[in-house]
Amino acid sequence: MMPFPRLPHCAVFVAWAAVACSDPAAGATKPKAADAGSDTTAGKTAYVCKGIPGEDGSACDDDSACTFGDHCSAGQCVGEKLGLVYGGDKIDEARALVAMPDGGFAVAGRTDSKGAGAADMWLVRTDAKGKLVWDLAVGGTGYDQANALARTADGGLVMAGSRNAILNEDGADMALVKIDGNGKLVFDKTLGGTGNDVAYGIAVTAAGDLAMAGYVRSVGRSDDDADLVLTDKDGKLQWDQAYGQGKDERAQAVIALKDGFALAGFSSSVGAGEKDGWLVRTDDGGKRLWDQRFGSPADDSFEAIAPVPAGGFALAGYTKKDTKRKADLWLVRADATGKLLWEKTFGGDELDGALAVAALKDGGFVLAGDTAGTAKTSVSWLLRTNAAGAPVGEWTYGKADVGEYVSNAVVAMEDGGFALAGTIVWDNAKRFDMWLVRTDAQGKSSCE
Repeated sequence: MMPFPRLPHCAVFVAWAAVACSDPAAGATKPKAADAGSDTTAGKTAYVCKGIPGEDGSACDDDSACTFGDHCSAGQCVGEKLGLVYGGDKIDEARALVAMPDGGFAVAGRTDSKGAGAADMWLVRTDAKGKLVWDLAVGGTGYDQANALARTADGGLVMAGSRNAILNEDGADMALVKIDGNGKLVFDKTLGGTGNDVAYGIAVTAAGDLAMAGYVRSVGRSDDDADLVLTDKDGKLQWDQAYGQGKDERAQAVIALKDGFALAGFSSSVGAGEKDGWLVRTDDGGKRLWDQRFGSPADDSFEAIAPVPAGGFALAGYTKKDTKRKADLWLVRADATGKLLWEKTFGGDELDGALAVAALKDGGFVLAGDTAGTAKTSVSWLLRTNAAGAPVGEWTYGKADVGEYVSNAVVAMEDGGFALAGTIVWDNAKRFDMWLVRTDAQGKSSCE
């Protein structure tokens, strides 16, 4: 994501995004600010689309819910809503998503539209239909951002990210924030040294400890080391381990295992190419047990990792192994020892990549990210595969003539559907909004 400029504050709004069925000729009219919690399309022209619900084409019951955000009228699903948008007139984005026990969602990212600083960590809590329940901005006077989110056993939530950055993470410390189930701040911790320290992933152990993964850069150095930090449930530092071999290494995701941790990211020090996808396995004290690199002679990186019920790991990101294309979405399956089982690439001639992955009950996988139909614009991309990595369904969300869309997180829901969270870039990158989409098992999020 590009650097974020310093911008003044404004009111925050929650609005339906009229992007599924809008008239392309209408352009991307900017929604006006409204009170938090309201459902509005103020500033947009409402366009209605209709679709028969159900695979058998049967009619629905009037006033009943259809898919996410739609309602039934005259036996048909009616609505203009592809997803829910949260934000103000500045830069607001989603980086992480978890499903809550009540069917609702928690979305974490950053906001420039409210809070104490140039940008604050932002947590948005919704009900099952995406209606705002509460939100909380946490930060200092600089640039603060949440990159990861996890649930805790006591019903709370923990966010990890960066704090006090000047711009684009320079001078940052790791930030660890806990919020209870009602949106009340429990603790706010800053961890780091005199260089750069940033967390991109967080995991909660069976004992309730909190593991953050990211990178550390010491003062006077131009290269990064991957970093794994463990605190207790109250945010008290237990240990801090760095992993590097001389050039840039970063951990961009972490999962907690029964006897340690697995990190996914990239390494520039050793491997086949300029940058390789990197999998690191540690014990429960952070000691490196082994690491494996995957990739091509070009530029490759893992952005996400998921444990596989059958054993081993699923890793997702991007690869530039096909030199005729700019980047492809990349899915790698490794066993519990890091041995490559298979890898798959998906995409077109432009920029495509995955930023999130989840393992499914049927043994398959779901990936979320973005795909560029042209060199200038991209739309959100949801891809489902079977256990062997063969695609069984793919869907895109968004309209390239309205804005640029990216999905940074995906959750597989109990009903077989999916939830995605990410960012919409409007107005030639002058305004970003947090975006939440809920789909059924066929990838439908709204009337079609």
